[in-house]
Amino acid sequence: MVLWNNEPTVVYCMAPSDAHPCWLRNVTTTVIVGATWCTARAVALAVSEVRCTLEHHPGRVVGSIMEQWSPARVGPRLVEGASAHVRAGRRFEPIHERVLDEPMRSLAARLPGAERGVLVVPEFSGPIGVADMVALVDPREELSLRLEAGIPPVLNLTLATVAAAVSAKRTTTLAAIGNSLQMSERQVSGYVRSLEAQGVIEASGSGFRRHPRLRPVGRLFAFEAKVSEWRKASHQAVRYASWSDAVAIVLLTVPRDSTDMLAAARRLRIGVAHGDRWLVQPNLPRRRESFTGARLVASERIVATAF
Repeated sequence: MVLWNNEPTVVYCMAPSDAHPCWLRNVTTTVIVGATWCTARAVALAVSEVRCTLEHHPGRVVGSIMEQWSPARVGPRLVEGASAHVRAGRRFEPIHERVLDEPMRSLAARLPGAERGVLVVPEFSGPIGVADMVALVDPREELSLRLEAGIPPVLNLTLATVAAAVSAKRTTTLAAIGNSLQMSERQVSGYVRSLEAQGVIEASGSGFRRHPRLRPVGRLFAFEAKVSEWRKASHQAVRYASWSDAVAIVLLTVPRDSTDMLAAARRLRIGVAHGDRWLVQPNLPRRRESFTGARLVASERIVATAF
């Protein structure tokens, strides 16, 4: 936490190094106060006192951010966090596409419901593919409830798929789970025992019920950034649609004749932005009680950073 314009402001450490896990000068950090962007270095230079509340385990910081989030604050609250899943090795990072990081954050801050808060995670490794950025809209209350449940994050796609097939409101039998997932009861039984041991589901009558707080948190938007390759960006964005609520591509340059691009976006139901300006708004379907295992895993990977 730092003091900015005499107001306590949460600073999130996105990429702490092993040698310097807590020092602001050694990390990539972004702060938003109202609609003003400033880097952690700028904050450190501008204030006389810096009180850093970052812990050595970066995951705990997301929980701190949720606690500090004030829903009464005027204007969007956008907080930046680190991906819960980092793959081995170093991902190739196109320099030109990094120019779109700020426009993506700007777009995230203007998504439907953003006035209630947005958690932004760059380079998010989803169940399928690595999105350049995801934005979790209005996560504060649901994330807090999910953490209070004390259930370990469900990060295995198969287990998450089985969990998603179990209703939280009515008893679901082994046979019903098997039929919906095209699995034998013997297969389902093994997964169910594992989920029951973790507290994800519990026995209920002749079947099981899922814990009511074990569901996707907030509304998840996934962004794919490209300099100009809209077809490639669209192909990747469609993959992200399997685990997010809405997807969009963000381009640095657009073709002179954008007819084909815009028609494809509307057909695929994906958003398109030129820099920080929407050309096609992302399609956000109505929230349903049911969800896929992939959508649950994506949510649980964010939960894992705060667990």
